Amino acid sequence: MKRLLAALAMTASAPFAFAQAPVDDPYLWLEDVTGDKAMAWVKEQNAKSQPAIESDPAFKPLLAAYTAITTSRDRIPGVAKMGAHYYNFWQDAKNPRGLWRRTTLEEYRKAEPKWETVLDLDRLSAAEGEKWAWKGGQCLYPAYERCLVSLSRGGGDAVEIREFDTVKKAFVDGGFRLPESKGGVAWIDGNTIYAARDFGAGTMSRSGYPRQVKRLARGQAIAAAPVVFEVSAEDMGAWPSVEHEKGYRIESMTRAISTRNSESFVRVGDSYTKLDLPSSSEKSISARKLYVRLREDWEPASIAFKPGTLLTIDLEAFLGGDREFEVLFTPGPRTALATPSGGWESPRTWCSSRWCCSTCWTT
Repeated sequence: MKRLLAALAMTASAPFAFAQAPVDDPYLWLEDVTGDKAMAWVKEQNAKSQPAIESDPAFKPLLAAYTAITTSRDRIPGVAKMGAHYYNFWQDAKNPRGLWRRTTLEEYRKAEPKWETVLDLDRLSAAEGEKWAWKGGQCLYPAYERCLVSLSRGGGDAVEIREFDTVKKAFVDGGFRLPESKGGVAWIDGNTIYAARDFGAGTMSRSGYPRQVKRLARGQAIAAAPVVFEVSAEDMGAWPSVEHEKGYRIESMTRAISTRNSESFVRVGDSYTKLDLPSSSEKSISARKLYVRLREDWEPASIAFKPGTLLTIDLEAFLGGDREFEVLFTPGPRTALATPSGGWESPRTWCSSRWCCSTCWTT
C-alpha cells in the first residue's frame, strides 16, 4: 500500500511528456524522483492520504477480495513456451515473492499440472536479505538454458541482471552480472549481450533511462565495452532487441523519443539503419517480418492508411525499398484493435510468420 501511494503521488506530480520544463517551475525538484526532498514530500502526502483511504469502510473488503483473487490457486497460469517447457511465474499466499516454474505441454493440459520450480524468489530473498521482485528473464534461443534474469529490490524500475542456468537451476558463477539500473539487455550469442544501463555520469537521459547501449562480451569489464548506439539526453532512452529464430539473428535498437514516439534501427553490416516509419507508430519485428500499427495517417506508397491500421511486410524487402504493405487489420467506426496481454510490442506471442491472432473491441 505504501509503495502504491508513493507511486501515485510521484505520478501525479512528475511531468509525463518529457517536454522542456519552464526555468521558473517551482516544482522542478519533484523530477529528482529518488532525491531526499522529493521522497520526504511523498512520505508527507502518504501520511495524509493513507489513513483516509484505510478508514473508508469499503477498503478492507476490497483489499481482502483483491488479495483472494490475485492469490487464488484456481486462476489460470499464463505460460511462455521455451524449448520443450512452458514457463510460468506464480505467486500465492504460500509464495508471496513468487516461483519461476515450468512444466510440459502434457502436464499443462491436466487439471492439476505438476510444476518444476526453477527459481524460488522467497528462498532467494531470505538467503540474500533482500525483498526481490521478479522482472522477467530473457533466455537464449534455441536451447533456452542460459537466461538473463532481472531482479528488482522491492519492485522498482531499476533491476539487477544475473545470468541463470535453467539446467542447474542456479546463477552462473562468473557469468554476466550487471549492477542495479534502469534499462534493458538482449542476448546476441552465448558469449555476447547488448546492455543499456547507467554507465556513469552523462549516460542517462533527463527522463532517467539509459542513453547508451554497449556490446558486452563475456568476462569483459563494463567500462571497456564499446558503445554501439546512443541517443540524446533529451530523448526518453535507448533499448536493444535481438530476434533469434532458425539460423538467423536480427539486431535492432529503439530510440524512444517520448512515451508515444520512437525510431527503430536495424543492424545492417556494422551499422544501424533507421527504419523509414512514422515515429508515432508502434513497430516490431518477428519471424523476419516487420509489423507496424499506425497512430496517424500514412501513405508509404500508392495506398493511404488510416490510424489504427495494422500492417506487415517482409523486413528484407522493406530494407530494399519495398513499401507494398499487407494489411492485417483495418479499424471501423465501432471496431478497434485491442492489445494482447503484455503489450502488442511482443508480436511473437500472437503472430505466426504470416498471420496474426488479434482481438477487437466492438462498441
